[in-house]
Amino acid sequence: MAPTTSHPRLPTTSNVLILDDQRFDRHRLARLCSGLDMKCTITNASSIVDFAAVIETSAFDLILVDYFLTDGTGFDALSMVRLSPRNCRAATIMITGQGQDSVAHDAMKAGCSDYITKDELSATSFRRAVTNALQKSILTNEAVTHSFRHAETEAVLEKFASKCAQDIKPMVSRMMRQ
Repeated sequence: MAPTTSHPRLPTTSNVLILDDQRFDRHRLARLCSGLDMKCTITNASSIVDFAAVIETSAFDLILVDYFLTDGTGFDALSMVRLSPRNCRAATIMITGQGQDSVAHDAMKAGCSDYITKDELSATSFRRAVTNALQKSILTNEAVTHSFRHAETEAVLEKFASKCAQDIKPMVSRMMRQ
């Protein structure tokens, strides 16, 4: 019997934000989203300015970012995502016409879950990138939640210990003397 690996369950619906200054590419990405095994609600942004407005008002599960934009770069958008309380844990994928290894490396360092060139973009590569990005996001969120719960439990125990210390200290002293 082969060992089974446990992958996080992907959502059945996802809110997706597409940032690309080319209408054709936004439509292409939306079509690729419609071919996924989940219902996607698509929001489009054609510039960094549009992106900034949308990201502050809505929460997204997946954010697709073009690297080269007329009013900035995908790195400007990634910075906004990381600073957004609603979207800082969203899965992000940089999609670009620039096939540069340094851009891919920098995108991953900036928090992107994946990087795909538009030349390599197919239904299969897109599905794989989205699946990996969403799984990574889910695992990261679970780890943060676990860490928060652990810290919260420690804080409660510290408070309990400091409150009870005055009550327990005389009892322990008596026990030690006996």
